[in-house]
Amino acid sequence: MRAVAELYIPFRLFRVQIVNRGVSAERLVALDAVSGTLDLYQFEHLPAEAETVPIETRNCPSPNFRTPPPSNWWSAKLRRILYSRGFFRMRDLQITAVPLEGEIHIPYWLGFRAPRTTPALA
Repeated sequence: MRAVAELYIPFRLFRVQIVNRGVSAERLVALDAVSGTLDLYQFEHLPAEAETVPIETRNCPSPNFRTPPPSNWWSAKLRRILYSRGFFRMRDLQITAVPLEGEIHIPYWLGFRAPRTTPALA
C-alpha cells in the first residue's frame, strides 16, 4: 500500500415509514448521494451540531443527484435489510420515505496500491 486518504461521501437523509403486519415503525436512514450503491446508514436521531465536525477538504465527491433518488433505490436496499432479519416475518410490507433537507458527509478510508517492485540484483 502506497498511501491512505480520507474521502467524505455525501449522504441524503430520509425519514422512512415501514408498515409490516399492520405495525408501523419510523426510521431515519441515509443513502449515498454519489452512486447509491453503498449500504444504508441508520440513525437513532438526526445528528446534532455537537455530534458532527465541520471539515473543509477537497476529498469530497460531488453528489450525482440533488433530487431524491428513484424510490426503487432506497426501497430495494431497505427491503434487503428487513428480509435479512426474517423473510417470513414480512407481510403486507409498505415502505414510504420523505427526503430531509441537507446532506451529511461520512468519512471512508481509501487505500492506494502500487505494484511491488523487485530490487535489482547486484
